[in-house]
Amino acid sequence: MRPLAGPAKVTGGAGGWSGRCRLPDVSIDGPASKTGAKAPAGSLEPRSLLPPNLGEVHVSLWPTAGEASVTVIPAWFQDRAGPREQTDEEREQHRRSNANRAARSVRLFVRANVLPYLWTATYAEAAEDRGAVVADLRRFFERLQAKYGRMPIVAVVERGRRGTKRLHVHFAVPHFLPIEQVRDLWRHGHVYVGDPGRLKGQTSAQQLAGYLAKYIRKQFLPEDGQVAEEREDGRHRYLVTQGWAPERKVRRFWTVDQAATWLATTYGQPARVWPWTSQSMWGLAGFVVTYGDDVIAHWLEPPPAAGQ
Repeated sequence: MRPLAGPAKVTGGAGGWSGRCRLPDVSIDGPASKTGAKAPAGSLEPRSLLPPNLGEVHVSLWPTAGEASVTVIPAWFQDRAGPREQTDEEREQHRRSNANRAARSVRLFVRANVLPYLWTATYAEAAEDRGAVVADLRRFFERLQAKYGRMPIVAVVERGRRGTKRLHVHFAVPHFLPIEQVRDLWRHGHVYVGDPGRLKGQTSAQQLAGYLAKYIRKQFLPEDGQVAEEREDGRHRYLVTQGWAPERKVRRFWTVDQAATWLATTYGQPARVWPWTSQSMWGLAGFVVTYGDDVIAHWLEPPPAAGQ
């Protein structure tokens, strides 16, 4: 891994502090040179499964969340005509893309803000309207932050198991909260530490990120019990507090090999790599890489002590 860049101010993190962040150099000054130097790409070998020279290669990187997305944008896609009527297969592919984007947003938010505490909130009287639940969540977030201060929070709205239409909520916070206080602030029913029978109340942010992302994807499947309109537009899947979105850096390359090489030499070995290809748009493909908490830890420093 190349030397890390000097300290830069970053907002976020557990407990709501503004810490000091050391990030590798990630310039976004336009496309890379076609004759850029090559370097060993380590475990980023899945790049060989992708079309190498069909168009621009875009890299979206979320350093504090330890994740990057590499996408090949074929030339024909950039020059395509205006909107047209989609087939059923294309609409289904679009829904799955929406599911992946929503899951990624939740996953990045949890990891970048280091949220290790999971809660489940239910309704004493059955709630079936997602919009109403989201409105309840907004008010709950306001009460929670009025008592404990501003903090990053993410909540996922889920329907009950076995096809029931009853909704409940899973939410993640950065630090411990007393259950009596959370119950009083929720005001709509029972609250539980963790997800009873599935995941305990305190775990790693990395595990919790994947857990909540799984719930997001599941909601786009017909087995979740939602009506067709909800699957179509993906409304009210999750809610986050504002001001805590993870930083996103973007860079463009001419080839997949250059993109993979840059990631490997800048950020080191990823914990996981998986390629994807579009089922409905020929040439649109890419891969996602994630880095473990041990790697992210080298990019972050604790906040300075008071008076320093």
